[in-house]
Amino acid sequence: MNKKMLALLILPLMVLPLASFGYAHLYDSVTKKYKLYVGTMYANITGFHVDNLRLIDKDNDGVLFGDELVIDIFEDADGVFNVRILVNPVSPNFILDTTMNITNVGDLPWTVTWTLPPIIGPMWDNGTTDPCWLTPPTKSLAPPESPMWPSELWSWEISYWKINSTGRYPATSTEHVYKPGNIFQVVQHIDLKQPTNAVEQALYRDIMGKWFWIWESFAFESEDPITTSSWTWPPPIA
Repeated sequence: MNKKMLALLILPLMVLPLASFGYAHLYDSVTKKYKLYVGTMYANITGFHVDNLRLIDKDNDGVLFGDELVIDIFEDADGVFNVRILVNPVSPNFILDTTMNITNVGDLPWTVTWTLPPIIGPMWDNGTTDPCWLTPPTKSLAPPESPMWPSELWSWEISYWKINSTGRYPATSTEHVYKPGNIFQVVQHIDLKQPTNAVEQALYRDIMGKWFWIWESFAFESEDPITTSSWTWPPPIA
């Protein structure tokens, strides 16, 4: 065969692989990516303050806090914050005023619900038996099991507030939406008055040596999402 003819045959064979290689790497693509962060819902106690206290110093050691008045604030295994207030002993002219701040430290806004009156525990016949904290009250609040709360002897006041960057506002159950960083504040007053007449003295004798408790519960629920639509890219020309 003519050598020139052989070279002409070989040349197309060399070109074909190069052409195939080039066409195999011509492509286009579109990528759509999502990043979804699951929001957190946290209602944490971020502040608790005793505003006013009047209490008998039972052991006369000059110490009330951590002694006759014990306040424990902790997060339980379920992530729920608890406040436990133990006062022992309570006497006439007892006063305890407190302020508690619950802050939205999560990402999701929430509303808060509570019920009034709070759960009031019954009187215990044996004054030496501490009812502990584990089982909620189940007995009737009607006399004679009721600790007479409130009554001629007891005074009870409680107020609720919303605090955000613009100020402090009175709050009612489910009224406000608390955005991250907002504070739900509970201000509370309780006192046992000094008996001033025979009726009040009889009431006081009836509750002497008895345990009872007060339970307050607050429920926090995430705010309903907003439904919307019709976002377009590129935006329409005005």
